[in-house]
Amino acid sequence: MIAMLMECKGELIRGTRGSRVLLDESADIELIVNKHLAPELALVVMEHYCNHESFLSQKMLHCGCSAPTYYRRLHDAHVSIDGLLMGTAA
Repeated sequence: MIAMLMECKGELIRGTRGSRVLLDESADIELIVNKHLAPELALVVMEHYCNHESFLSQKMLHCGCSAPTYYRRLHDAHVSIDGLLMGTAA
């Protein structure tokens, strides 16, 4: 799921049954990001997937972290989201 969002740069395109499934699960992902992730992880996820206009350096500045920390937080967020999607209901 996360890989599919990464591949399409966070943009959902309607059309086939497969994209409808993606749309359904994206609501779960949004709920997880907004309600269950630590604030610093949610901020990195929002910057990375929703802020297409900014350069990576601007995203890191907004998140207040270095490149290694930015990518570590993004990884931690992916692991948390995956765990919540696979394990428990959002």
